[in-house]
Amino acid sequence: MLKKFVKTTAIIGAVITMLGVTTPVSAASCGTVTADSLNVRSGASTSHSILGTVSKGNKVEIKDTQNGWHKISYKGNDGWVSGKYISSSSDSSTSGSTSAGTAQSSKTGTITANSLNVRSGASTSYSILGVLSKGKVVTIYGESNGWYKISYNGGYGWVSKTYVSTGTTSSGSTSESTSTGTTNNTTTATKTVSQIKSQIASTYAQAKAMTGRTNFSKQCSLYVYSQLKALNIYQTPDTYWNGSQWYSKLTTNGKTRTGYTQKKYAGVNCLTNLVNANGGKDVYNVVVTFPRSYRSTSTVGHVLFIHAIKDGKVYYSDNYNYNGQPEGSMIVKSISEFTNYFSSNYSGITGAVHFVK
Repeated sequence: MLKKFVKTTAIIGAVITMLGVTTPVSAASCGTVTADSLNVRSGASTSHSILGTVSKGNKVEIKDTQNGWHKISYKGNDGWVSGKYISSSSDSSTSGSTSAGTAQSSKTGTITANSLNVRSGASTSYSILGVLSKGKVVTIYGESNGWYKISYNGGYGWVSKTYVSTGTTSSGSTSESTSTGTTNNTTTATKTVSQIKSQIASTYAQAKAMTGRTNFSKQCSLYVYSQLKALNIYQTPDTYWNGSQWYSKLTTNGKTRTGYTQKKYAGVNCLTNLVNANGGKDVYNVVVTFPRSYRSTSTVGHVLFIHAIKDGKVYYSDNYNYNGQPEGSMIVKSISEFTNYFSSNYSGITGAVHFVK
């Protein structure tokens, strides 16, 4: 009798697989990627297109299972991965009994900050996984110490609940505190070096996300424009030009649509003059243009965005590798080092535009 039952069960299982019958999965089900690099596809077979990859050890939320493939959350959408390379388990960090088939408790929220860091844990000491823009709707699975656990890029991340609206009263502030892992865009708040570094990394990630690019090689103007947008600064006029044209095209004392005033400083000593004009205080949000590209005779020129000038040092990133560091990394030079370097290699400095608010 037992042999007959096993045989019958096996036949039924085979028929289910052939017919592509879906196996319901608890909303609380999650798994861990066991392959070094696992393709995420648009459907439940290798014939479907590849949407991207997830790395070994990454946690994924399993929504559904079909023909040995798991449906997961991936970059805000659905994707499919082979079940062979997923070690399934229930998510014990949130309420809800998976053994009884109870769905994991969740709710949705909307991002209220212009740029909100997603971190690997519930504090600013954890690494930044990426950023979310204002208005983005997220699924919330848990809460700890003022942070929300959300579904992010096929796994989970943490965001400060201060900047997530769940239908309750919100301050509606458009300026976010860097102490909670977000980007402060005002020019009056003093920032630490750690906060400046975090802003540079966050802005670079946002710039790539909004343009769909993996890098900004030979695209200095697009990189500067994307950083201005990511920091909710924009400029007047709101467009971008060849690197050498930014200084001449930006309107003196022009007011951006987000309330920044453009102050212009011409010539090779523009940064020194800018700092002096601000009483030697820290300066933020500066675009600098150069008449040539690196050691080139091209009139296309170059442009870059300075995130901060603090205690006589310039903090910026650029669209090329520098001293073994990849593009988008924080570069630090004294004002004199910055001036001498770009004067020597970029045929001088055209000028700087300070965005003040």
